[in-house]
Amino acid sequence: MNTYTPTRPVHTQMPDVRNTNHPARRLIQSCLGEYDLKAIVEEDIRTSAVMKHMPGLISFVCTLKLKDRVIAQGYGSSVLNQNNRYVQRAVHSAMNSAVADSVIRATKVLGTLQDEVEAMVGAQMPPEPISEPQKKYLRELAVQQMNDDNEREQFLSELPELTKREASQMIQNMKS
Repeated sequence: MNTYTPTRPVHTQMPDVRNTNHPARRLIQSCLGEYDLKAIVEEDIRTSAVMKHMPGLISFVCTLKLKDRVIAQGYGSSVLNQNNRYVQRAVHSAMNSAVADSVIRATKVLGTLQDEVEAMVGAQMPPEPISEPQKKYLRELAVQQMNDDNEREQFLSELPELTKREASQMIQNMKS
């Protein structure tokens, strides 16, 4: 486990997820793909109506859709006044804020729709690989319980291919 110590350089404290054997690589790969997202930006008439006492208000609403389902709406606004006289900057700032807000809100929704998102990308989440503590414990159990050297070596050689769930089941079986 990497913990912060003032004597260790920062780059050695972080695990290298670029390593192809790192468990994060499978999760990263499962996120890759093409998403059918659509952003629809419109002037936010409701906000303008409520804030009619601010004649310089520019407001947008951005509706983000995944396929044909609305997954988020984001809002952005800006005000033209003596301090902010650049019309183009004010308009684009308000629009960009609405788009960014909708994407931020969508990330929360996409977490709850993960199965649908995976289906759209065309890949299921891969099973989590065996953890190092599981490998270590299974090695100990194998040494304690397996008398046949060939059987033990075969068992140990197959450990890296196990999933976390399979390793848990194997630990339970060997303990009982």
